[in-house]
Amino acid sequence: MAQLTLYTPNTPETPQLENTTMLRLLQQPLKSKPTPTPLYTLYLPCTTKPNARRPFPSNASGMVTGVRDDDKVDVSVSAPARDGEANTAVMRVFAKVFNTAPSNVEVIRGEKSREKVLRIQDLVLDFVKREAGEGERIEEGLRIVRERLRENCL
Repeated sequence: MAQLTLYTPNTPETPQLENTTMLRLLQQPLKSKPTPTPLYTLYLPCTTKPNARRPFPSNASGMVTGVRDDDKVDVSVSAPARDGEANTAVMRVFAKVFNTAPSNVEVIRGEKSREKVLRIQDLVLDFVKREAGEGERIEEGLRIVRERLRENCL
């Protein structure tokens, strides 16, 4: 189970990413126009395998290949690790997994390494418990994230 650090929307500081094996979910501050569901930011540690020869589904440049017990995600992409091609492919894979725009996914640590931390912004999660408190929502959100990752695993 991942360690959980909760940041409320009113907290001005940026979360410290000293522990890259931690899956984090933060509720984003509300904008002037209210949205029907809250938006979240997910910090996702992953290990990439560029230039993979695995058979991916048609029309896919990569896939999630595993979710470890420490919540680190393994992803394989067919793109080579040069000029950011593999990073772009990894971002596309997670944009598809979480049904968000590729521009909402960013590598924030490990651009030239296989060990990366991604930030996925403007993430919409469908909660079962709408009336839950903030801590319960974060736990439920992490459960949904893990479920989506496992559903999209090869």
